[in-house]
Amino acid sequence: MLIPIKEAMRITGNSDRTIRDWTIAGQVASEKDEVSGILQVDKESLLQAVPTALTMYNQKGGVGKTSLTVMLSDYFVNRKLKVLLLDLDQQGNLSQTFLDYQSIRDSNTLYNYLEDKTPLSKCVTKINDSLDILPADLRISRKDNLDLDFLVAMLPDFATLFKKYQIILIDCPPSLSAMSK
Repeated sequence: MLIPIKEAMRITGNSDRTIRDWTIAGQVASEKDEVSGILQVDKESLLQAVPTALTMYNQKGGVGKTSLTVMLSDYFVNRKLKVLLLDLDQQGNLSQTFLDYQSIRDSNTLYNYLEDKTPLSKCVTKINDSLDILPADLRISRKDNLDLDFLVAMLPDFATLFKKYQIILIDCPPSLSAMSK
């Protein structure tokens, strides 16, 4: 389905220039309308160019948040989409699904970013060509009471990281903590 640039701008919140750059780079399929000469973009390829974040959240444990995250990651990877898993749960079950304990212990995790501002890109672990994970570990429990203003200040770092992916799956802890916020 082809849509005009103005509608693409409304859907994505991006500027005309950004969308045109995506078409030039081949990220988004496009063609000029033969009658009006207006550039139109393919809606599906447009939506795939914009990161989509899905958050699994429930204050109760054992309801399937992590299981759903794993199943969705498999679904999106099989659709050839670039996926980032973000484990916010101090139990780290999502991380342990994809990485062994020693790998998590020896690598940078979300805790390292929160504690000493290790760049997020250095905390991400590659699982395969389509799937990366930003793992969690038990030390993240030390950050349960972070101030909301501190968390808001981190948004640009996460926005920059998210732009590298088409799908971001966020597994939250079973509580109303700083990580859930």
